[in-house]
Amino acid sequence: MEKIKNQKTKWWKSRGSMIYFAIIGICIIFSFLVPNFFSLVNLTSILTTMCFICILSLGVTFVLTTGEIDISIGAMMSVAPCTIAVMYQAGVHIVIAFICALLLTLLMGLGNGLVVSVCRVPSFIATLGMQGIAMGYTRIITGNKPVAMENEDILNVFGGTLGGIPKMILWMLVLLAAAYFILHKMQFGRNLHCVGDNRGAAEIYGLNVKRYVTMSFVLASGFVFFAGVIDMARSSFATVGAGESIVLNAIVASVIGGTSLAGGKGTAIGAFAGSFFLAIISNALFNMGFMPWVTNIIVGTVIIGILTVSGFMEKRSKEKAGLIA
Repeated sequence: MEKIKNQKTKWWKSRGSMIYFAIIGICIIFSFLVPNFFSLVNLTSILTTMCFICILSLGVTFVLTTGEIDISIGAMMSVAPCTIAVMYQAGVHIVIAFICALLLTLLMGLGNGLVVSVCRVPSFIATLGMQGIAMGYTRIITGNKPVAMENEDILNVFGGTLGGIPKMILWMLVLLAAAYFILHKMQFGRNLHCVGDNRGAAEIYGLNVKRYVTMSFVLASGFVFFAGVIDMARSSFATVGAGESIVLNAIVASVIGGTSLAGGKGTAIGAFAGSFFLAIISNALFNMGFMPWVTNIIVGTVIIGILTVSGFMEKRSKEKAGLIA
């Protein structure tokens, strides 16, 4: 009991807490280096920039919590918008196109989950294969060209502004709330943590490990669906490969936010914080005139530093608590 109490009083030494100190630190630094860094326009730009990385990060957090990984989320992000746009241009009603796209995206997530949990294929390999399927599918149906989305209803629901706030930011916050509720307030989320922490113990406890692993991939695909639709509403086009370049950033955002790659620990707020951190750095370095490749080097170095320091802090905290030798 004393160990548990000691752990709770040392929350600020946990690996997940490091991202919040990092955010405070870089905000202080960039406030001196970047003019109008805290202006409403710039803060809106940061939130808009992080939107898709954050939504994908929230989705992949479910998978990481079970101890698996999903690298197909970037390619799958184009599946829904391309399907909707192509079907709509072919004369299919927008509601039917929307439902078909949702079911197809969820089916891909289900496929990932079944291959991993039932066929016991390593998740990296399984989702790498699904990534190829998604990339090929979207390029075939679109002819590898952007497809215009002209339906005003879907553009108004997922795009534009509300009270001066971009709707993509509002949707991101809604999805953050949903992920937080599922992962931290529902028994389902607690069971995901249990499965990721110790699958043998989870099975003894009576949990259907295969079902929870599979559902984590399905949930991830649901978040991917919304990321794709919101991106289409933002640009009025369904673009092939829209999320392929941000998949690693989404995974990194979740990990630096406190989610463990080994499983057993996932945090929705941490995924949001990690995405916010990456967006702050990219925004500030861009405003300071750094080239994109220089930005990549700086961001990569900072990420490694954060993970190293936070891992050291967590280890020291556990040693002092007597949890490890």
